[in-house]
Amino acid sequence: MQQMTKIKEIKFKMISPEIIRKLSVMPVVTSEVYGADAYPIDGGVMDPRLGIIDPGMRCATCGGRIGECTGHFGHIELARPIINILYLPQIRLLLTHTCHKCGALLVDKTKLQEGISIKKLKIATICPDCGEKQGKIKLDKPSTFVRDKHSLTPVEIREQFEKISDETAGLIGIKGGRPEWYILTLMLVPPVTARPSITLESGDRSEDDLTHKLVDIIRINHRLADNLEIGAPDFIIEDLWELLQYHVSTYFNNEISSIPPARHRSGRSLKTLAQRLKSKDGRFRHNLTGKRVNYCARTVISPDPNISLNDVGIPEIIAKELTIPIKVTKQNINEIKTYIQNGPDIHPGANYITRPDGIRKRVINENKESILEELTAGFIVERHLIDDDIVLFNRQPSLHRMSVMAHYAKIMSHKTFRLNLCVCKPYNADFDGDEMNLHVPQTAEARSEAEQLMLVEQNIKSPRFGGPIMGCDQDYISGAYLLTRTGTEFTKQETAQMISNSDITADLKKDTYTGKELFSFAIPKGINLEYKANTCRNCEICKKAQCENDAYVIIENGELKKGVIDSNGIAAFKGKLIDIIDMEKGHTEARIFIDHITKIITHTMMKFGFSISLDNLDTDKKTQDNIHKGIDEQLVEIDKLIETYKKRKIEVSPGRSQEETLEDLIMIELWKITNNTQQIIDKNVDETNTAIIMARTGARGSIQNLAYMSGLVGQETIRGRRIFRGYTGRTLSHFKKGDLSPASHGFVRSSFQKGIDPIEFFFEVMKGREGIMDSSLKTRVSGYMQRRLVSALQDIKIGKDYRVRDSSGTIIQLIPGEDGIDPAKSDGGYINKEIATKNRLNKKQAGSQTTKELPGIYENMDLTKKEKDLLKKRYLNLKYEVGEAIGVIAAQSISEPATQTTLRAYHSEGRTQLVTTKGLPRLIELFDARKIPKTPTMEIYLDKEHNNKEDARKIAAKIKETKLKHILKEDSIDLINLRVELLPDKTILHNLDITTENIISVIKKGIKYINISSEKDIIIIEIAENKKQDYTISDLQSIRVRVRSLFIKGIKGIEQAIVEYENEEWTIKTLGSNLKKVLKMPGINMTKTTSNNIFEVSKTIGIEAARNAIIKEALSTMREQGVDTDIRHLLVVADAMTNDGTIKAIGRYGLAGQKSSVLSRANFEETVKHLTIAASAGEIDPLESVIENIIIGNIAPIGTGMIKLKVKD
Repeated sequence: MQQMTKIKEIKFKMISPEIIRKLSVMPVVTSEVYGADAYPIDGGVMDPRLGIIDPGMRCATCGGRIGECTGHFGHIELARPIINILYLPQIRLLLTHTCHKCGALLVDKTKLQEGISIKKLKIATICPDCGEKQGKIKLDKPSTFVRDKHSLTPVEIREQFEKISDETAGLIGIKGGRPEWYILTLMLVPPVTARPSITLESGDRSEDDLTHKLVDIIRINHRLADNLEIGAPDFIIEDLWELLQYHVSTYFNNEISSIPPARHRSGRSLKTLAQRLKSKDGRFRHNLTGKRVNYCARTVISPDPNISLNDVGIPEIIAKELTIPIKVTKQNINEIKTYIQNGPDIHPGANYITRPDGIRKRVINENKESILEELTAGFIVERHLIDDDIVLFNRQPSLHRMSVMAHYAKIMSHKTFRLNLCVCKPYNADFDGDEMNLHVPQTAEARSEAEQLMLVEQNIKSPRFGGPIMGCDQDYISGAYLLTRTGTEFTKQETAQMISNSDITADLKKDTYTGKELFSFAIPKGINLEYKANTCRNCEICKKAQCENDAYVIIENGELKKGVIDSNGIAAFKGKLIDIIDMEKGHTEARIFIDHITKIITHTMMKFGFSISLDNLDTDKKTQDNIHKGIDEQLVEIDKLIETYKKRKIEVSPGRSQEETLEDLIMIELWKITNNTQQIIDKNVDETNTAIIMARTGARGSIQNLAYMSGLVGQETIRGRRIFRGYTGRTLSHFKKGDLSPASHGFVRSSFQKGIDPIEFFFEVMKGREGIMDSSLKTRVSGYMQRRLVSALQDIKIGKDYRVRDSSGTIIQLIPGEDGIDPAKSDGGYINKEIATKNRLNKKQAGSQTTKELPGIYENMDLTKKEKDLLKKRYLNLKYEVGEAIGVIAAQSISEPATQTTLRAYHSEGRTQLVTTKGLPRLIELFDARKIPKTPTMEIYLDKEHNNKEDARKIAAKIKETKLKHILKEDSIDLINLRVELLPDKTILHNLDITTENIISVIKKGIKYINISSEKDIIIIEIAENKKQDYTISDLQSIRVRVRSLFIKGIKGIEQAIVEYENEEWTIKTLGSNLKKVLKMPGINMTKTTSNNIFEVSKTIGIEAARNAIIKEALSTMREQGVDTDIRHLLVVADAMTNDGTIKAIGRYGLAGQKSSVLSRANFEETVKHLTIAASAGEIDPLESVIENIIIGNIAPIGTGMIKLKVKD
């Protein structure tokens, strides 16, 4: 058997005519494909010397059959040289930067040697070597180059390129071949095996698209050669030459702009070489990085509450098809003989055996006895899957690491995969017809890695946020509440029955047990925990153990003393109890705990029963009266606001217009209606109501959902605002124009239980349409963001020196995540606010005397050696492992929640209603490093002296860009006197400290050929006397428009400046950003003021500040949407983007598109471009990253793939 060798690097080069001839086994000379006998014609594109695709035939070159012969190349001698369309940019560069007479460089050679880009250097018009004047080169698309109106033929271009020396070509960057090879004189014909034909039902053959193009090239090439031989007129030669150029160009790439694609008679475009390589269906992504595999299965999934979290139920029919190779030894030979005796039809059996000499046999009834007789140690038997075999389980789309996990097989009847319900969250699986994939590892190494690293219990905690991603859901949560609430008791017999299904061992001495005691049987000893349950009513003063609602959970030494268990204790993402067991007792104990409680809760639900009906949504008359009374009161308040607005007496909010202020105030009142309704329903619905149990425990739904069903739907919004779309001045024809009432702009007073009227239904579906559109479009956008992030960060890992490095060895972080702690092992990074603030000092208490004493206190806090060792051990256990692919994990941790959850694109910041870009669009803006954000904003802090409301308003007025239109009360055109009249608003002028003289001065500077004056606060603009005859009314309209847009004061670009009071501090939030000018203003706190424009931050403060801005913006964007992602992941992205001192995007023009690996760049995007550039430049791919090693079949150098073993002599 031939020994396999590992590929260490790949060098890319252009193929020379000499190598083409050496590779070729024959010239392809005829366009005929098959003869009259349907046999391939000699010298044609299907000649048997190029390989064979028909069974029974032998290759005419090597004599091999199908599977043995890989095929052989041929070649076509072109009648005239042809431009290689893939190298047009390089050809143009050479034509413009080298002398057409002597081939010398036309740019400064020394500067080129210093590393300055050739495109930045000045091109000489006269050759410095031979003195020849150079013409201007122009490209007439698609492939004709013109020098001073003379069209250059490929022959002339090739002649010029032949004069270029190797040294000159190397300076320009052509190190993978000669410049003249850009002009083709002969073409390589791929083997038949690379373009096989298929036989149709009719018996006819259908040829591959490449074969069709090759036939076209050969046919036109022959016609051109024949016409050249007989001396045909030039125009015929040129037409045929151009046609040959077209066919060769579309053979290489059939999607070139300005070239019509080659098509079949049916109209379908041909799929030629470039199309075979690029896109999702191309060779790279479809065949090399995404491979189909054997030993896998796929079927529908269904729930099974009786199997362990680690297990997966596999249908016996699948277990008999999927096999595991077992080597026969003296110890297991009897067991394996049983498998062979059972054969392929009886489980557990065997399907194949492989003898030590490599011969493989299928086990069938006829040969079982002979196989058993010759079976000895050294044979390999492929047996059926059996219980406790390790398998991989996957659900697509695979958005994060836990989308593929290892399970122990449990062979079962029926035809679906079965899994524990608590493992659904990481797979994002449900049971409405979902299908999942099963893979069976075939080597001991793969099985060992799967069990140690990928087993379900090893992945209970998510690396995204450091909390449990697995836990109970829905009925389990409701059942846990029913089990542990006060008053639940069981007899000794019932208790024994409820724990009988689990492995819990308990000495039942009492006659009765409470639900809390029963639940405590599942909690490991030594667990101590206190927390608020989800049923907590958020009382002003927490009574803890004395809580009237039993919502304060106390667990002491593994016993549930107080409180009810709900989502805050055992649910995925929130389960504090699961989290602490995993941290303190280990993954196995956490898995056993989940297994035990799910079985106990299942019995609880079977005992008590739990269902919901329409009756659960009923509320009494008093509750409904209270709801309607609250609605009516708030609607009266809204009517008052509208009346005040119509009288123009409404108090305008800072930075807002009267209309915007009114909308803000109406939305606040409408929010009060919704909030009040929810509170009424929460207080008045019976605690035994199953709907309220589900909502309060966090099992399913919320009080808001109950309010929709039983109270009212409330205000429907589009992009954070009331609905205004529809007819001119009104949403529907049922309302009067200018109607501002809630009912006319999307307020739905009815509940779903009572039914909504047609108008309310219209508004409801408008809102629903927005949600559907957002979700459908978001999936594509977020998927592409994940692909870019993964491509950019895939080679970032923990090096052997514990530095974070990329594949080239560049240090990204000195310490992973700045503290070395793996988020998957952490506690989520949250501070216990209750403990942290329990002994908080006020300013007087924390005076200078206390500060002086602190060093002494610290010095007396020496830890014992035992305590230090314990802390050190704990920290070392929390650290990242060497080889961890933290780049990919960071990419997944950011993009997985972006895909799975609805990240809203529009978000209103509190009461100010400053609408800014948020959610997924904002994340994409950040990671794409866009120069100008869609909604640039600033958060301006004031120094101590100016930190008051009055100064904040003054500074906001100075900052906001004020145009003349902002301060006008009225503007009009006087058609009789041919003039424009402006009436400024005195109140605004006073507030902004602007005078009429200021306005007149600005107008004079901005508009020419006018006379300007003022009469009784009215500013009059007249056309100058010498220009009046030439002016028309449309010119007056133009002046009016131009005048309104004149800049008066403030900072350009700051459209809004809104004053807010937060955390005992006055701040100014702006729409628009100009950090440099704002920081120069007096009264500004320079250390805290920030902008969301990362390029502006980098230019003004520096790259470190920009890096911090990326982290802050991304973190706040995700937290606003309720997405919990550990900051360490964002640190990796920000550090990678700013590593070289500039801000780089993650996409094709940044990190992903600028990698040193050719295969990595080609796999991401612009496949053909990167391959052709690499060949021209003679690039070497060192194969140091992940994707290129997957492409060539090597083990990826991450994780265990980084380790290399050597045998010590």
